[in-house]
Amino acid sequence: MNVASHLAASSPVATNTTPNTMKTKLTLASLLLCAFALNAATVLDCGDTSPLSHRQTCLPVSKRGHARALQTINPQLAVKAIIGEAAGEGDTGMLAVAAAIRNRGTLRGVYGVKNPIAQNPSATLLKRAERAWALSRTIDITRGATHWENVRAFGEPYWAKSLTVTTNISNHRFYK
Repeated sequence: MNVASHLAASSPVATNTTPNTMKTKLTLASLLLCAFALNAATVLDCGDTSPLSHRQTCLPVSKRGHARALQTINPQLAVKAIIGEAAGEGDTGMLAVAAAIRNRGTLRGVYGVKNPIAQNPSATLLKRAERAWALSRTIDITRGATHWENVRAFGEPYWAKSLTVTTNISNHRFYK
């Protein structure tokens, strides 16, 4: 049985599946199902995550940034960065920032590591950020983004003019 067939058979949220694409609701459970169905062998890009579109297309993406991140980013610092950048963005927003950090391959230039909220997070927030970091190893909902900005709070950044917008998730806009 191929992955799409497995998802269609085992998940009530799977629809319109083909061997190369699968449509699912963006929930933590469906993202986990995608990762486990693929035995974490493939990094996934789960498509449009705008608030108006709760349907996702999961496709394999390059592992280059992810492999580099696994070797160079301290996991405890990554979790702090996720908390500092996306504590108020929900699980999906935290997963998106985690994926972009992995794609980036470094924490250089990531303010969240030094954000005061990241220095003493609640146990619940810490656990959510750790889960986002773990999931980002196999799931990329940012379409390969390496940069992001909270555009609702800070507007369009000057440095983004030469980058391509990949998606909007919660208050963040993602770029590559």
